[in-house]
Amino acid sequence: MRLLRPLSSILLILALVAACGSTSSGDANDGGGGSSGATASSDVGGYGGGGSSEETPPGDGNGGGGGSGSGVDLGNNGTITYQLGGDLERSGELKFVYLEGAMSQFAEGGWVAYFYSDSDPNLIIQINSNPASNILNYGDGESLVVGTEEAGCTFDYSTNDESGLVGTIDCPTTVASNVNTGDLITVSLHATVDAHT
Repeated sequence: MRLLRPLSSILLILALVAACGSTSSGDANDGGGGSSGATASSDVGGYGGGGSSEETPPGDGNGGGGGSGSGVDLGNNGTITYQLGGDLERSGELKFVYLEGAMSQFAEGGWVAYFYSDSDPNLIIQINSNPASNILNYGDGESLVVGTEEAGCTFDYSTNDESGLVGTIDCPTTVASNVNTGDLITVSLHATVDAHT
């Protein structure tokens, strides 16, 4: 049963990646108003077709014309920096996706937190910080990495409450696979989280 939790998380990541990829390309060409359903709720306001909102000042490139993406800057609530080693050498910084009532939620003692890349719609990290089920999932369209306590990862959070998630995650080696071949690979992972509402 413990294997099902990481697998279901991987499927959730793939679904989210597919949704983000399809909406970012569709909104740029529709020319109409409204926001992207995958990343913004209706109370945020539409930015395509001349729409505006108090959260996004005029002249920042999000109003008018055909729109661009969701029109909402989701990167003002912190980031995660990560380093992968072993069979998969990757590093970078991703933005915390937080829209109250929509993406990334704190419930039952922990976060289901999502982090994304502006430049690569396939790149995403998802963290479940509930102390009973700590997990980190990394996907980049080519590889999937799953970090759990059962795999030897440590989750050390100085903040894990409704105000945000701050701390580190370390995995000396953890479960990973190549998406194209299904081959298992050996990966180490270190991440530093600084996310807030």
